[in-house]
Amino acid sequence: MTAYISHNENCCRVPGIFGSVGEIIGAVAGELADEGGEVAYRAICVVEAGIRQRWLVVHSRAARRRAEKTLKKRHLKQGEAELKAFGRQGFACEEDAQAALDAFEKSLKLAEVHEGRIARQTHHAKKGRPAKDREPERVSYAVEGQLASLQV
Repeated sequence: MTAYISHNENCCRVPGIFGSVGEIIGAVAGELADEGGEVAYRAICVVEAGIRQRWLVVHSRAARRRAEKTLKKRHLKQGEAELKAFGRQGFACEEDAQAALDAFEKSLKLAEVHEGRIARQTHHAKKGRPAKDREPERVSYAVEGQLASLQV
C-alpha cells in the first residue's frame, strides 16, 4: 500500500517520515484488499504539518504479489545464511546433530530444509593428506542440506 499527496492534478508519494502514514494505511488496508479489482484506492483528507492535504491510499494486487515475492526471497536468503553457519558447527555425536537439525527445521516459517542429512567429519592432527593407515584424531558430525521456499 502506498499513500500519495494530491495537489490539483499532480500526485507525489507521501514521505515515510510522516507518522500518520502508517496509521492511515493500516486503517484502510483491510477494506482496500477486500475489494475485488486489481487496483483499489481511497481518498482521505489529512492535516499534516498544519497543511490541509488530500491523500490517496492505493492498493494494487500486483504490488502485493511483488512485495510477497521479495519477502520470500529475503526469508530464504536469511535462512540459507543461518543454515550455512549452522553447518559449520560440529557436534560430538549424530544424535546431537539430528536434534539440532530438527530444532532448526521447526524454527523456519517460510522455508524448509530439503535433503537435510548428518555428515561425519574426521579431523587429523597435521595438515595435508593423512597417511593411509593413520586414524583420525577425532570425529565430529555436521548438518548438510538445502533450503527450499514453501508455497504460500
